[in-house]
Amino acid sequence: ALPIYINLAGNQISDIGAQALSNALEVNRVIEEIYLGGNKISDQGAQALAEGLKINAAVQHINLGGNQISDIGAQALAEALTVNTVIQEIYLSYNKISDKGAQALAHALT
Repeated sequence: ALPIYINLAGNQISDIGAQALSNALEVNRVIEEIYLGGNKISDQGAQALAEGLKINAAVQHINLGGNQISDIGAQALAEALTVNTVIQEIYLSYNKISDKGAQALAHALT
């Protein structure tokens, strides 16, 4: 079967929208892929999404490339990855993540 996804890439979604999506993730049992690349999501939005991903057991792929996420958001997402065993791919290119955020993500994968 084809994966069920939501594609909201290339919009104007900010942390407020990310919080709303996080709330939806907490109850979602269907959507497997989320595309949020090229929006205006910063650390606050990444932290909110991370909280939703801790609870969600359906999303396998999330694309957050091309946003405004720095090490703080990367650390929150890394923490979510230690809890969530379903996510297979998280795409974070074209953000503001430095070595510190990369180290947190690497640690979460080991």
